Amino acid sequence: MQTSRKVTAAALAAFAAAATTLAGGAAAAPVATGTTVKVKETDFKIALSRAVVPAGKVTFVTGNHGKILHELVILKTSRSAGTLGTGARIKETGQVAETGDLRTGAIDSLTVKLAPGHYALVCNLPGHYAAGMYTNFTVK
Repeated sequence: MQTSRKVTAAALAAFAAAATTLAGGAAAAPVATGTTVKVKETDFKIALSRAVVPAGKVTFVTGNHGKILHELVILKTSRSAGTLGTGARIKETGQVAETGDLRTGAIDSLTVKLAPGHYALVCNLPGHYAAGMYTNFTVK
């Protein structure tokens, strides 16, 4: 009885990487494109791993380290993050993207293409912006 086997591109790539490593060479690392920014949300602060990045693809890896629900909204604006409004919520003028609501301990990844300029990163759940959940972000 003859058995037919299908070899996938992924299997061939894995074999080639293993063979290269066994032969004493190093497997080629995947080429990274874009920039990653780690965002730590707490009650009531947003901390970034970096506040200035080059233009292009940016991935925001956002973790809720607080005790209550949070979100991350990215706004393109010429204004400082702390001057965008008052009240329970601010207008999301210039919104580029946002995560969904993040429960305590949740992590979400959001990738966007950003042009040079000034941005504000905010949590716009009721009362959170007013409590200080905003920060400035620059794309060069």
